[in-house]
Amino acid sequence: MCGIFGYFSSRLKLDEMLSARLESAGVALRHRGPDDFGVEAYSSSHSSREPYSLSLGHTRLSVIDLSSGGHQPMTSFDDRYSIVFNGEIYNYKELRIELESEGYDFKSDSDTEVLITAWSHWHVDALKRLIGMFAFVVYDKFEHTLTLVRDAFGIKPLYYWIGTNCLAFASEIPALNELVPKKLKTNWSTAYNYLTKAIVDRGEDTFYEGVKHVLPAHLVKFNLNNQEDAKCEKWWFPSIDERTDLSFNDASKILREKFLNNIKLHLRSDVPVGAALSGGIDSSAVVCAMRAVEPDMEINTFSYIAKGSKKNEERWVDLINEHIGAIPHKIEVNSDELFRDLERLIEKQGEPFGSSSIYAQYRVFKAARDAGIVVNLDGQGADEMLAGYYGYPHARISSLMSNFEIIKIYKLVKGLNENFKSSKLALILKSAFVIFAPRIIQHITKNRKLNSVINSEFYEKLCLTDSNYHKKSPTIPSNRHLVSELREALMGEKGLVHLLRYDDRNSMAHSIESRVPFLTTDIVEFLLSMPEEFLLSEDGVTKNIFRKAMEGLVPSVVLNRKDKIGFETPEFEWIKLHKELICSEIKLSELPIINKKECIKIVNNIANGRQQFSWIIWRIINLVYWFKINN
Repeated sequence: MCGIFGYFSSRLKLDEMLSARLESAGVALRHRGPDDFGVEAYSSSHSSREPYSLSLGHTRLSVIDLSSGGHQPMTSFDDRYSIVFNGEIYNYKELRIELESEGYDFKSDSDTEVLITAWSHWHVDALKRLIGMFAFVVYDKFEHTLTLVRDAFGIKPLYYWIGTNCLAFASEIPALNELVPKKLKTNWSTAYNYLTKAIVDRGEDTFYEGVKHVLPAHLVKFNLNNQEDAKCEKWWFPSIDERTDLSFNDASKILREKFLNNIKLHLRSDVPVGAALSGGIDSSAVVCAMRAVEPDMEINTFSYIAKGSKKNEERWVDLINEHIGAIPHKIEVNSDELFRDLERLIEKQGEPFGSSSIYAQYRVFKAARDAGIVVNLDGQGADEMLAGYYGYPHARISSLMSNFEIIKIYKLVKGLNENFKSSKLALILKSAFVIFAPRIIQHITKNRKLNSVINSEFYEKLCLTDSNYHKKSPTIPSNRHLVSELREALMGEKGLVHLLRYDDRNSMAHSIESRVPFLTTDIVEFLLSMPEEFLLSEDGVTKNIFRKAMEGLVPSVVLNRKDKIGFETPEFEWIKLHKELICSEIKLSELPIINKKECIKIVNNIANGRQQFSWIIWRIINLVYWFKINN
């Protein structure tokens, strides 16, 4: 795992000021790659219509091929392409054999050399052959183009900024801030949508003006002779067409084989590997599969334990550790530690985030690094591809409503009510909302009043964009609402993308490579092609096919779990304990978008039990601290 950065300018030569900025960007990314550092400068040749200069930079965390053979920036065998790459290509050995059969020779054992050779040979078509997580930038010296590429799910980050006759990119915004000529400013539209609607990491925009994400499964290509000619292209989008050629049992066997193969590939490493274990089905399946494919492997697991809380999953963690013979590491956190580390946590995340559970994850990665682990496997993404959480019941009911399958609706609602204690009426109403959502949302948006935590004068002065982030969705079959919803959650518009950001920043803050073996295009395409009842059973069992696939591998008592917890922390209790500190930070804050008086009132009311707990309180705290750090 690594950090990448770079700067393009229409000027032919680099000046000392830019060289210093490049050095500072590398320092800002050192935690992502403490093992090696490289910067290369390139100038346009006489074949270019316009003179320009380009610098590519890289900080390396050595995981595969620990020798200098993995040093970056790396140049292709024919000197046409140069690359900086953040991530891992797990099937690099198989791709290397294929490329060697085409006549290519290799000088190292690194996956970076395989990647740049694959790009040389297949160009953009190489992306669909990759099994891995990646963000990389390729400079083509012949065509004078710079191509920024991000993996299918946005596991690895990549930001860019376009100025007058210049372009900068980096793995993290703090490094980008070092590269740009002027300090980045707050994007108040993003801040507003975060505060009032809890929107994070959705779309291209960030919390900084002019800074954009390369979207998951996208590439952005810049013509360096004409930088305004930037082309954004989606290189992968999974189909949701239904397969009818497999029985449930046969499909579960195929899923089991695919999952075990994923685990085997994700264990490729030249450094120690561990795993995060919450005790739920997904993380338990990961560590049990690790034991199945590597019977003699020493497995270290790392678990957040919520002592004294109803959300404590320690007994499940103990059960799995004993089952596979793992070495357990248990992490406990308290509110004093959270507020002690909060500024550092927000600084490492780069942008505000969703809840204090991110701190529990942060501490789990710290414990892993302290134990000497460099690579850590995680169950992220399983819920979004397997209809986890509470099963996306509204979407499934919408599919059944479309075909007037009333008996199936009754059976599903009855099962969901028994499994999750869900309100039957609420499920049906939410399903109806999904079907008629566009009109309802338009009406709500038109008549919505300004949220009370917002400084109305500041809002009106800036004419902020009150965006709902609703994009035109592709046409879907009437009976495929559930898999369409899962695809939406997986592909970055809502759901998974911000969880992956938290995972990446928390792991890299401690120089750990976090791998997510559920998230490969192959397994996602397979699952999204399944009949919907394979994912959410007719009687309301979530992850239906995966539970079947893991039989005999994961203890049945875990496979039969219906609750969903994860790294949840007791926010209400923590806020009560630190009410005075929170109110003081709000009072002293120079954040102009908030109504301080109303924010302090909300904190006091929640802490004193006069108002029901709301996540708005965490978003206020987060944005206040973030603004303090950045100003």
